[in-house]
Amino acid sequence: CTPNALAQFSQLYLRRRTSEDDNAALDVVRRGMESFPDDDALLSVHAKVLARVGARPEARRAFHIAIARNPQNAALHAEYASLLFYDKQFQAAKREYLKAKSLNNNDANIHFELGNTYTALGDF
Repeated sequence: CTPNALAQFSQLYLRRRTSEDDNAALDVVRRGMESFPDDDALLSVHAKVLARVGARPEARRAFHIAIARNPQNAALHAEYASLLFYDKQFQAAKREYLKAKSLNNNDANIHFELGNTYTALGDF
């Protein structure tokens, strides 16, 4: 099995999941990380899965590592911003959404979430 296949499986699982068993995806990703610790795609999926299952401190650490290894990935910055927003760290979320926007100004979702962040901060 390749790291790309593991990453694709985990993302597909997260999109199509119908049960509360997110830990199945986390187990697959963790096993993949043991075999392919340097794979960037798997690392970013690992961060997303951790956030999804509620392992918030571990997800933040995983996002830091993933972003450090791939700082030009707008989607990673946006996903991390979403985690920060959910944790009510609105200033930090704003910084990450602004970084994501600077990397991909055409993503409507980034603009929308940045607007929500400004609203949460009272900056209309």
